[in-house]
Amino acid sequence: MLLNDAIRPHTYYYSEINQYSKSYFYFAFILMMIIHDTYFYWMHRLMHHKSTNPSPLAAYAFHPLEAIVELGIFVLLLFVIPLHDYHLVVFFIASLLYNVYGHLGFEL
Repeated sequence: MLLNDAIRPHTYYYSEINQYSKSYFYFAFILMMIIHDTYFYWMHRLMHHKSTNPSPLAAYAFHPLEAIVELGIFVLLLFVIPLHDYHLVVFFIASLLYNVYGHLGFEL
């Protein structure tokens, strides 16, 4: 048995797009962002107690342990709310873009 097959039944992952309503499908993106923002704030705060003016390249210069912790949001989300493949793909792309934006060194 693959690890994936062992874990998947315990998550809220769903593969049939019509399994939940369209309202939930769109609301889940907002919910994911709220959960991610909270998770990211506290994890980032615990790892980086000193703040400096970052650059966009700093978004991809990190310790491997930090990468594991930051990617933990995907695991957490799969265990707390129903998610489809589309949620995960859009969330991943949005996270990458937001990460670069967050390291610009100034607010737009």
